Amino acid sequence: MTKTGIANLACQRLGIELVITNVDTDTSQEAISIKTVFDQERDAVMRSLDWPWATKYVALGLVAGTSTTPANNDWQYSYRYPPDCLRARRLTIQGDRTSAERLPFAVGRDDTGRLIFTDQVEAELEYTMQITVASEFDALFASMLAWRIAATVGFARQRVPQSAERAAQMFRYEWQVAGGSALNERQGDPALDAEWIRARA
Repeated sequence: MTKTGIANLACQRLGIELVITNVDTDTSQEAISIKTVFDQERDAVMRSLDWPWATKYVALGLVAGTSTTPANNDWQYSYRYPPDCLRARRLTIQGDRTSAERLPFAVGRDDTGRLIFTDQVEAELEYTMQITVASEFDALFASMLAWRIAATVGFARQRVPQSAERAAQMFRYEWQVAGGSALNERQGDPALDAEWIRARA
């Protein structure tokens, strides 16, 4: 699926009989409206679920804090927020992603940009990466994005309010379907039995 393909799908779902040849250069009102909201809606849909195909891990770059001198009164360390991060999911220890422990962290900022605060040294972040190339989108994501754009553009066009409402409903429906699909594409490590259970074996 291409960006223009998603734009045309959104138009079809609104009942608009128009074929956009290139959403970035087409001068039709529909193309201009979709181009205006496309990036914002794309990022919003990408943030809404833990899409497996948009998962990325990165060792965070330390900004401030040492084992003896905290970054601030609340947290020991601060790390630079990855520039391609749309949503920070969880913090792990570098080299140990199997730990079931949920490491506390908070998002903040300094004069340079966003930060991640934590008490964990050598932290690694699992996050949703911003993907802008439409050909890399999952099929469910592309469909959801088309429904979301259809709803957004449709509500702004007074002549298609019913189609816009239906688009919003379909977006919510597909969001639930996609959520289940995303869960099925992830498998954790087997839970380790407690020591007293292993001793009985």
